[in-house]
Amino acid sequence: MAQSAKYYVRFSHLPFEEDMTHEFKGHRNFCMEEIPPWALMKDESGRPSRKPISRNLCAFLNTGQGGTVYCGVINDGVVHGLALTHFQKEHIVGALQDLMGRFTPPVPSSRYKIRFVPVFGSSIPEEQCKEMLAFKAKEHIDPELKKLKHTYRDSKYCWCDQENLARYKNGTLSSEYVIEVSILPWDPNKKENKGLGYFLNLHPIYASDEGGIYFRQSASIQKYSLQEITRMTFYEVDKRKTEVIGRMKKQIAELEFAKKNKQKESSCTKGRSSSSKSLSSQPMLSSSVSSSSKISSSMSPTSMLSSSMPSPPVSSSSVSPPSSKISSTKISSPMPSSTKISSPLSSSAKIPSSMPSSTKKSSSLSSSAKIPSSMSSSAKISSSMLSSAKSSPQSQFTMKQSQSSKKQSQLSINLLSSSLFSLPSGTDDRND
Repeated sequence: MAQSAKYYVRFSHLPFEEDMTHEFKGHRNFCMEEIPPWALMKDESGRPSRKPISRNLCAFLNTGQGGTVYCGVINDGVVHGLALTHFQKEHIVGALQDLMGRFTPPVPSSRYKIRFVPVFGSSIPEEQCKEMLAFKAKEHIDPELKKLKHTYRDSKYCWCDQENLARYKNGTLSSEYVIEVSILPWDPNKKENKGLGYFLNLHPIYASDEGGIYFRQSASIQKYSLQEITRMTFYEVDKRKTEVIGRMKKQIAELEFAKKNKQKESSCTKGRSSSSKSLSSQPMLSSSVSSSSKISSSMSPTSMLSSSMPSPPVSSSSVSPPSSKISSTKISSPMPSSTKISSPLSSSAKIPSSMPSSTKKSSSLSSSAKIPSSMSSSAKISSSMLSSAKSSPQSQFTMKQSQSSKKQSQLSINLLSSSLFSLPSGTDDRND
């Protein structure tokens, strides 16, 4: 449907021709009763020279595509316009409402609209045309004339037509307009449009005020029979059904696509949460391994021996190097030669009671050297904790560190025990 103009220029050609949605009329007779008798005379083709506009409106309604009738434009598309006063425009609006109420079924007001577009001469400048458009005629009308009622469905002049004729005789010219009567396209999704079928909601088929059912075909109208209307209805049902099914398929595809996107987003969020949980658990494992390594290092035999062994008394004389001191001392204990120590940490080695106090000190140290057997349990605990933390690379690194510290502690224990038992039992710096 062409866009409506703000105003038309007299004797200009419209940019479109009569087609499925455009119809040109040089009069404003809506129904058959309004056509004057002299216009009903048949021409050479055997048809009357003037036909009511109601047939064209009925055809636009039944096709469902809508359309516009341009009253004041002749068949070749040249704009002439119709001279109308304010009261004549009110008469045309009332005549259209009366006509639509006589259709079967009645046409609701939401299906049509009417506009009065001014017509100006080509010599009038555009600025003056805009000023004339801004002029409000309602402010300059006689309020007593508004109380008069208009007469419809009559070929005789109404009082508003006679008033315009009197003004013309007095030398007052009325403004010219093109009357645009538009039928809106059928929209099944609107709530106010109640058509055929609850699901498809097809546009209804209307019969004009004369009882005929008309359809638009190209630039003309045609009256259909009941059989033709039935075939047309089947065609409209199939067309509407394909449209509805296509729209539903599209909606289903959009819903499935949205569902897949939601599933992907949920899986991504779950993966992120699980990765964050694993990352948060890694510092806990590393801290537990480091604490176990600290405990094992604090409970190592070297540290315990160094803390428990008393410091030997030192004389005021100068202390010789340990190697010379060890070589000059002699064993004063009466321990028999047959007694031999099998290993530095063996618990079966017995020390005689007659051994001097210094020897007893060394025996106490040997008893304290038995601590690594209890430390093996703590090492087992730390190894179990390390085996549970082997999954992460950081925990593997800490495990290697703890193993190396364990080896170093074991070597230090062996060296210390060998040095303790290699010293003579009766050695005392005070005897020198």
